[in-house]
Amino acid sequence: MSEDEGVTLLLQGIGIDDQRNRASLHDLAEATVTRLGGLPLAIAIAAARVRSQGRDGGFAAAIDQYNEDFDLNKDILLKIDAFRGLRNNQQTVWTVWNTAFMAIADEGRDYGLWPLKMLTFLAFFSRTGVGRDFFQYASLGLAEMHGWFPQPEVLPDWLTSLVAVRSGEWDDFSYRQSVTALADFHLIQRRTNSGHRDDEVLTMHDLIHWRALFESDHDLMWAKWYTILVGAASYHLARRPPTHDSSEAYARLILHMPSTRDTTRCLKSIQPTHRARVLHDMGSVFFDQEQYLAASKFYTRACEIAASAPGMLLDPETISYLESLAVTQTQLHRADDALKCYVQIVRAYTHIYGEDDKRTLIARMARADMMRSENDIEGAAEERGHILQSLTRIFGVQDNDTILALVKLAESLLDLGRYEFAAECSEKAVMQMEALVGPDHPKTLHGMSVLSLSYQALNQLEASQALEERVLASKQLRSGTEDRQGVLASKRRLASIHMLQSNFDEAVILSAEVDDKASSAFGPQHMFTACAARDYGLALRAVGRADDAHAKLIEARELLQQMDDPQGILGEVDSALEQFQQAIQ
Repeated sequence: MSEDEGVTLLLQGIGIDDQRNRASLHDLAEATVTRLGGLPLAIAIAAARVRSQGRDGGFAAAIDQYNEDFDLNKDILLKIDAFRGLRNNQQTVWTVWNTAFMAIADEGRDYGLWPLKMLTFLAFFSRTGVGRDFFQYASLGLAEMHGWFPQPEVLPDWLTSLVAVRSGEWDDFSYRQSVTALADFHLIQRRTNSGHRDDEVLTMHDLIHWRALFESDHDLMWAKWYTILVGAASYHLARRPPTHDSSEAYARLILHMPSTRDTTRCLKSIQPTHRARVLHDMGSVFFDQEQYLAASKFYTRACEIAASAPGMLLDPETISYLESLAVTQTQLHRADDALKCYVQIVRAYTHIYGEDDKRTLIARMARADMMRSENDIEGAAEERGHILQSLTRIFGVQDNDTILALVKLAESLLDLGRYEFAAECSEKAVMQMEALVGPDHPKTLHGMSVLSLSYQALNQLEASQALEERVLASKQLRSGTEDRQGVLASKRRLASIHMLQSNFDEAVILSAEVDDKASSAFGPQHMFTACAARDYGLALRAVGRADDAHAKLIEARELLQQMDDPQGILGEVDSALEQFQQAIQ
């Protein structure tokens, strides 16, 4: 029922016919309808209670009192059987639900189904609704995890039938029958975007959700079963080839993810190696959706549990969890934490595979990246040079990773001010990468960006701009959206080129776009977000918008003061603000 319809029903039930009185009570009535979620039965019974308590004409006070009672004593209020004889049938929301529940239970019992159990279980999911595909992924994941759970942890019969697997496919019979019964009694709603049943999403009214949770009686086993199924769905999706559909599945699954602590507690009875694997796969759900902080918590817990298991400290699977954590820490701009991870990874891979194994060399490459992020410019350059020599000697100059190492070395040469050598290395790398993986491959685009920066350092600005525009166009085509991190990074580089060319209007437009989307793409505490604010402030100053520029630079300084700043960007911002102060004086 819509909000306006609910307000009309409530005021009619109270007995308010005069239009003027209706207008004066509208806001209070609207607040009541909102609390009741537009449920007609609940609104009708609320009207009866208000009518009783407002008999002397004090309906505003009576509605206000009902709203207060609802906020403080909802559990009692909706269960009261009689409001001083106001209703002949003595019905409440609770008694009507009980009637429906008994009818469903009788119907389900005849066919060996448990629709009410499913209703209670659905109440544990996100209020946005749970898709049919969740139960499919969970069922397949549980089948793949067969034997992981000890006997006391085995799922109850009703849930086992809900996620049964026959011949490698989900048997959805119990799901379909239970959903039909619940929908027939209007306890849940079914919606689809495409009209196909595979796209089905189940939702329930707020008050029905509240009532359904009563059936769990605060039994912790319900939360444990819920966590097991979410973990199983994550486990299954992590083992499917990555596709666009996989990313969409992750986007839906992330709505139902429990906390790291709850997951660890609910899965503590399974072997540590299995528990770590599930925690890692749940972290991958967050990583896929670029929620890196949450991902880091799951990855950290997976590493801790795996490393504590006997014989697992140097196991390749434990190291793979550490790699996931390192990449996530990098995304969070936690270079120091990422560097610590890569130090452990290199040590482990050297011990397991030897120093000339490609896995060890690639881990060293990642460690050098973090050294550079920590401003160890010379150390990173030296390490990258050694890695390139090893890869060239063992795998040849045409090897994909050898070429990538050449790009990395070009970055370090830029850092050291050796611009001509940087351009020479990156030109060679781009030519080889284009021939090997194509012009639009991410590694090729990375090489082009380094080459563009080399041209920029050599004051070859037209060549630099042409390359970066090509990179941006390719990234926009690949990402399909304007706020992906790679697109924003490319736009930021292009804006800096326009600043050097004195194309300030173009620089302002691009910098404004980057600044607007940086926080949502990288996070409010990310260095990129602070740099985007700095760049926009400087561009605004260049076009004479002094007040806007000053405000934006203040914002950048506040962000930078909250984070590590190994590149000294805060000093640049302070210098610009000092110039503003001198101009005012």
